[in-house]
This record gives sequence, C-alpha cells and structure tokens, in this order.
Amino acid sequence: VSPRDTVTARNPEPEPEGEPLAAMILKRSLSPMRSVRIAAGIADFLRRAHSLNLFHSDLKPQHILIGPKDSVRIIDFGIMTEGEASSTSDTNPFASREYASPERLLSGRISRSAEYWSLGVILYEMLAGYHPYGQIRPTDLERAIVDGQRMSPMPDTVPVDLQAVVEKMLAHRVESRYSEAALGADFDNYLNGRPTAA
Repeated sequence: VSPRDTVTARNPEPEPEGEPLAAMILKRSLSPMRSVRIAAGIADFLRRAHSLNLFHSDLKPQHILIGPKDSVRIIDFGIMTEGEASSTSDTNPFASREYASPERLLSGRISRSAEYWSLGVILYEMLAGYHPYGQIRPTDLERAIVDGQRMSPMPDTVPVDLQAVVEKMLAHRVESRYSEAALGADFDNYLNGRPTAA
C-alpha cells in the first residue's frame, strides 16, 4: 500500500500490529545491525512518500511499529502534508521538537532533509538508548538544536563507521547531510559489511 493510499483510504484497515519503537528503546538499546535494518525500512518509507510529494511531518518512535523480521509500519498521519507537485517542501509548524531539525524549528518548513534529520535522531536513540540531547533540560532543548550544541557521545559499543553515519545524518548544516540516495546506499553498505561513505 502506498503512503498516498494509506492517507486517503475512506475505510482504512485497523492499525497493523507491532511493538512501538518507543517502547523498544525504553527497554534497551538495539544492536547496530538491527538499528540500521529498522532505519533502512523507515528510509524506504520516506523515499516512497517523498516520491509522491508527501511528508509525514512528525516522524518519531511513537509513530513507528516494528513487526516480524523487523518490518516497519509508520502510523499517525494526522499532520501529513502534501505539497505542490513541483515543490520539495511545505510549511507546517506542528512537530515534536525532540525530532525536529534546526531549520524546521526556525521556519516550520518541512523538507526531505528535515525528515531524514528526524530519522537520524531515531537511529541515534536506537543505538544509544537515549536522545542526542538527553543531557539538556527540556526548556533548553529547542535552543540547543537550533544552535547546534554538542550532542552526547554515543556508547563505545557503536562501531565508529556507524557513528559517522549518524553524525552525517545529524549535521547542523543541511548541505553537510546525506542526499536521499546516498543515505540508502550507506545503509546498504553497512548491512552488507562494506565501508560506508561517511
């Protein structure tokens, strides 16, 4: 079922079963391979949605269900946005700030890059078991993200090449982040034991 079908169905089927990713992260950090496998599934969903010019707009672990063999289901399309066919972004100020990119917090603008930033935070949490800015008080979180303050270090159990992938996903400058295709390629590289571009 395409993202568009999911959003526009008049009589949608009941939400698919699966364990919320948020609950999984609360229990424990996930292994590097499993984390990347899940992240790759989310990235595939984003790629298909973006090809239809659709943006989830509020991607976070609470909106992700993990099923058998780490299949990924994205739920809660309450603020999903459809832009113009010629556009790559739209404006929607509603997003969970913990998963919002610096530019999204500043402008409210939705973009491919902002959605992949959210995925970067989710991948970080899967690997580390905590938020990149877990050391920051909630009242100071938005400013820390916008200013590009230093994030908490990842655990030593996370391979260095995978840490580099996450750091590139969460680069403060948009132009320093992955393109959509390059991120998919690096996920594939990691899952198949090849060096990552990052």
